[in-house]
Amino acid sequence: MRYLVFLSMFAICTQSFAADKIETGRTLTTAIGHQLEFTPPVLGTVYVKDPTTGKKELKTFDKSIEKPYRLNGKEISADVINNPVLTEMQQKIGNLVSEGLKEAIEDLHGGAYKYRVSNVVVDERGYVVYYYTEGIKDAEEFWTGEEEFHPISAAQQQTVNKAIVKILSTLKTDPFVVNGKAVPFTVNVGSRFLK
Repeated sequence: MRYLVFLSMFAICTQSFAADKIETGRTLTTAIGHQLEFTPPVLGTVYVKDPTTGKKELKTFDKSIEKPYRLNGKEISADVINNPVLTEMQQKIGNLVSEGLKEAIEDLHGGAYKYRVSNVVVDERGYVVYYYTEGIKDAEEFWTGEEEFHPISAAQQQTVNKAIVKILSTLKTDPFVVNGKAVPFTVNVGSRFLK
């Protein structure tokens, strides 16, 4: 009887430890059913010195940027730096987004602006299935000071952001082929410009 109680307690403890397992990345299902797996978070440490007491304390922080690495179980190609074909596709997608935004940005006041679209995931057929964007923003760091600075209004921001969504939801590009087989890939695009 003692052994039965011990085995039952061992099983309960083992299950509770398994439930406490740390998740290493996340999986997201898009609205049209694609499954994306993201890289696990990478933690870093840094010493922070309190300016009033002078005491140093070790702090942990998440230094990673979440990146998709699998689409529907297939590895996503992302090595833009070492792959001239992916570099060309990144430029092509960036140009298509910039060209598509021309009408949406023509009503912006003079100023400095930027937009970035991260983790643009393109499936084997050449369709964008996922992306992340914060939309268009003021880019005061690129303002030359020669013109008057006008912050972007909420209405203008919404117009441009809707245009980004429309462009990417209809964008079709050439598939990325590795060893004769189309594979999913990801790129980042963006622009900083003065108006």
